[in-house]
Amino acid sequence: MKVAINGLGRIGRRLTRILLNHSDFELVAINDIMDIQLAAHLLKYDTTYGIFNFEIQVEGAHILIGNKKIQYSQSPEIENLPWQNLNIDIIVNCSGTNKNSPSLSKYHVFNPKHVILSSPSESESVPTIIYGFNHEAFKNQIILSNSSCTTYSIVPILDIINSHFEIEYFHFSTIHCYTNDQNLQDAAHQDFRRARNAGQNIVPTSTSATKVIQKLFPNLAHKISASSYRVPVANGSITEMVFTLKNPTDYLAILDLLREVGLQKYKNVITFTDAPIVSSDCIEMPFASVVDLNSISLTEARFLKIVTFYDNEHGYSSMLHLLMQSLK
Repeated sequence: MKVAINGLGRIGRRLTRILLNHSDFELVAINDIMDIQLAAHLLKYDTTYGIFNFEIQVEGAHILIGNKKIQYSQSPEIENLPWQNLNIDIIVNCSGTNKNSPSLSKYHVFNPKHVILSSPSESESVPTIIYGFNHEAFKNQIILSNSSCTTYSIVPILDIINSHFEIEYFHFSTIHCYTNDQNLQDAAHQDFRRARNAGQNIVPTSTSATKVIQKLFPNLAHKISASSYRVPVANGSITEMVFTLKNPTDYLAILDLLREVGLQKYKNVITFTDAPIVSSDCIEMPFASVVDLNSISLTEARFLKIVTFYDNEHGYSSMLHLLMQSLK
């Protein structure tokens, strides 16, 4: 199947590397507003993930990666993309823009089988997908949202607990690396907190995951609260989930449940570790959620805490790849 990527930011570049390291898709086109020489350079050299093991060259309006020749364009508008004759099957929108249904519908001119948004959608009509949780229900939908990295870290765990226990209250805290939407020095920003130096501050902020999770779990919509913090690391994040269960349980039952369902329903989505890892240890792990078994606690048989690590770039992009595979 032929794939085009619109937006060569952190997720677009990570997905590009994943696709080129696998033979199940043919990447035929990339669009971004940056200069083609810079695009090729950033694909080759990455501070977080190191140097890409493919030779990368620029030839006219194409980027050559290994033996792959990929058309490159710099159109800020979907309707001006030069993709009409490429017979594209899947378009992945990683631009950080065009998040609503009218904008995403502009891709229909290229007649793709699917358009995947690599972030939550601004439109209720665009289904939110979490691979393993609900992807099978929307296989025939053209426009899909692959939600967010934080949502992916939570939903499988919440689904497992919610399916076996009655939850009275659920709170999650995401401790997330800084992103491009923050300043490296104190400077102008519409969000006063994101205006501050990302490398020297813990920055309280908002998360889109709350509304998405409320939508995916309507029975919990009024029982969920959240906190979000950006911290001075370039990659690797943590989510702490705290549950108040209506009925008492025991610690070993929780462990058995997580392992049993996790290794079946959520195979390739979540994994487990009993090593005393830190956030950098999860970098380039291809999972949405790495459950830290050492951090699971159960107090008075009803108050449960579960902590997961996740590579918010590679883990999320790996979920994009899994979703794409399921649509073939």
